Amino acid sequence: MTRLILLLAALALSACSTVGSAPHQQVYDFGPAPAASPVKLKLSTLVVAEASGAAPLDTPQILYRLLYADPLQTRAYANSHWSSSPLQLLSQRVRTRLADSGIGVLGTADARSGAPVLKLEVLDFSHSFAGPASSSGRVSVRASVFNGSRLQAQQTFTQTSPAGTHDAAGGVAALVRATDALSAELLQWLAQLP
Repeated sequence: MTRLILLLAALALSACSTVGSAPHQQVYDFGPAPAASPVKLKLSTLVVAEASGAAPLDTPQILYRLLYADPLQTRAYANSHWSSSPLQLLSQRVRTRLADSGIGVLGTADARSGAPVLKLEVLDFSHSFAGPASSSGRVSVRASVFNGSRLQAQQTFTQTSPAGTHDAAGGVAALVRATDALSAELLQWLAQLP
């Protein structure tokens, strides 16, 4: 009986150590949007299409790039992920910022309304390391505004924000700040369009 109790106790302890050694998964999103600065826009409504981009940006992976070692390769953090894809999170953030500025934001199902269509192509969305102890969040987007099938305006926007820490959490915070700065720049550009 004593042996059985000791065996069960050993099994219980080994199960605890196995559970404790499993890596903890961190899931991130963009958090609440910062207060919008007032922008005077000529547009009253705008159709905002879902952002497009390379296949890795359509997954919940948090990507990083070691510019100092191999700038042509992206890597993904193993135990940290976005709550949804960067393409979805960026689209949602831009829609929120536009709506907060007073524009009526429509979905692509409403494209027949005759409102201009904003299409965003995400070119880069990564935590970039210039060196082992120097990193930043980098977001680059090509924005295109269409009236019907006619391209009215197009511009590429790039924002970087230094990371406070050189890990997934620091990269996420830097990417959110860079996205918010890019959204503000995009609003200023849209305000200049006829």
